[in-house]
Amino acid sequence: MSKKYSACFIILLLLLRLSAPAIACCEGEPPGDCYTCEDGAWVHYGDCQDSNDCTGCESCQSCWCSDDDDNCGDCEDCVSTECVYQCSDSECCDNDTCVTPDTSWETSGSYNLEAPDGILEEINGAINTIPNVSISLDSASVSAEKKQRDCCKADGTLIENGERKAETDVSAEASVDVTVWGDSVEIEFGTETWGGEIEITAEVRAVADISLSVSAGYRWNDCLDEDCAFGSYSGDPTVGLEAEASAQVCIRLWGVELCADVGITAAVYSDWSIDVTYNESDCDDGLEGSGSLDRLYVKFTATANDDSDTGEYDIYP
Repeated sequence: MSKKYSACFIILLLLLRLSAPAIACCEGEPPGDCYTCEDGAWVHYGDCQDSNDCTGCESCQSCWCSDDDDNCGDCEDCVSTECVYQCSDSECCDNDTCVTPDTSWETSGSYNLEAPDGILEEINGAINTIPNVSISLDSASVSAEKKQRDCCKADGTLIENGERKAETDVSAEASVDVTVWGDSVEIEFGTETWGGEIEITAEVRAVADISLSVSAGYRWNDCLDEDCAFGSYSGDPTVGLEAEASAQVCIRLWGVELCADVGITAAVYSDWSIDVTYNESDCDDGLEGSGSLDRLYVKFTATANDDSDTGEYDIYP
C-alpha cells in the first residue's frame, strides 16, 4: 500500500472513532438472575416462572413481560413485569378468553356396565365365611345412559365434553344349596312346665338363588387424564338360610328313662358388615371398606302348655 493510501486509511479510522458514541459498561457480574445491562446499570426484568430454568440474563428474556413485548400465555396479562392468569377458579381459558364451563350433564349415548370385580370379590369372601358355602357372584351386563359435560384442565384450558360417565344398578347372582350345619345340641330352657336342658337335633341349610344389587359405573376425564370403573355395595345379602329342629325332654324315673317330644321351632339369623366402594371419588381410590359375616346363629323356641322360652346356638364364629 502506498504512503498516500496509508495516510487516508489512518485518517478514516480516526474519523470513525470520533463519531462513534461512547458505550457505557456495567461493572462486575449481574447482582442476580434476570438482570441485563442498560446504560451502564444492571436492570432487573422480573423473576422467571417455575417452569423455566433461569440461570442468567440471557435465559431470562422469556421470563419477563412488558406492555409492548408480551411473553405471556393465553388468558394471562402482564402485571408489574409478571404474567398473571386472569381467569377465576370457576372459569376456563378458551382461545385466550376466560369462559365459564357448562357443568350440566347431557346425554351422549349408552355404555354397557358390569359390577366391579373388586366389589364382587369382597362380597364373595363375606358370604363364603358361612360353613360349607362357596359361591362366586356373576355380574349382569346392563346398558346405561352415558352423560358428558365440559371441564377445565389443571392449566385452565377448556376441554369441551371432557368429562363423561355412565352409572346404574347392576344385579350380581349366584346359586347355593348346601347343608351349613347339623348336630345335636343341648340348650337350657326354663318354663313352668319343665326346666333344664333339652336335647335338640337341628339342621341348617343355605338354599337360594342369591341376587344382589350393586351400584356400578364408568368414568372418563380428559382433564385429569384418567378413566376407570367405579361402584359400591352396602347391605345384608340374603342367602336363603333355613333351619329344621326336633327336641325331646327325658327324665329317669325308678331306673327307667322316659322321654317326650317337645314343641320346638328354629330360625336362623345372620349379622353382616358389608360396606365397600371402588374408585368412589377418583381412579386412585381403589377398593375401600370391607365385607364380613359377624355372626351366624340359630334361635330355638320351646313351647309347652302355652308357656315358651328361647335359646340360641352360635354356628359362626
